[in-house]
Amino acid sequence: MNWKHLIGALIFFLSFGTSQATHLMGGNLSYENLGFNPGLNQYEFKVTLVIYRLCDGGSANLPGSQDLGIYLEDPNNPGTKARIADYTINLTSQQFIDPPNPGDSCSFVPNVCVEEGIYETTIFLDPTTTGYWLLSDRCCRNGNITNLDDPGAEGMVWYAFIPPTSTINSSPVWAVAPVPFICENDTISILNSATDPDGDVLTYELVHPFSGISGPGNPAPAPPLNYSFPIDSVVYPPFGGYTAT
Repeated sequence: MNWKHLIGALIFFLSFGTSQATHLMGGNLSYENLGFNPGLNQYEFKVTLVIYRLCDGGSANLPGSQDLGIYLEDPNNPGTKARIADYTINLTSQQFIDPPNPGDSCSFVPNVCVEEGIYETTIFLDPTTTGYWLLSDRCCRNGNITNLDDPGAEGMVWYAFIPPTSTINSSPVWAVAPVPFICENDTISILNSATDPDGDVLTYELVHPFSGISGPGNPAPAPPLNYSFPIDSVVYPPFGGYTAT
């Protein structure tokens, strides 16, 4: 029996102030193994990126496409991932959604507008004994986040790991959209509604959100030749911030 580990980046939406020309709320990157293509001598994967944006009046629209970098895992150099390919993922559908309610303990229920964008592409990868990393960067997070030092300057990175191709594996898929905010001083149960097409056991962990390599001056960077690990995390304010632990 295989075990898979899902991580969640917990961001608190504790107040709602003036909007900025930013938009990102969250998202996830997943892949489906479509099998071996003997004509190409490569493995075929369907890749799906889901992006959630804050759709108030001052927020940027969903991008029409998103860059995706493919990086080879190197056990001898775990701090650097070398790019072997890059793809453009096009926006295939978008819709406004009703996100889950944060619970009954909030003294108010903000009218949060959330738009979901789905990006899809098919990639082809050579057989490997080490695995591949999929990485995609974008800036910036929405300015209503109160527990980051400068949320409108923080990027977001989505990533997934494909194990050695001798293991036929597809990634877990989240079944519902995440809760968009948690009220201050509230206690909440987070619904872990993910499914795994391979029937693997899923475990969950809250982690620090990643900022990646994007920023206000370079909101949609091209995948670099080398990606340094560990990935840069967001910056909390020196006093009064929250962590994911």
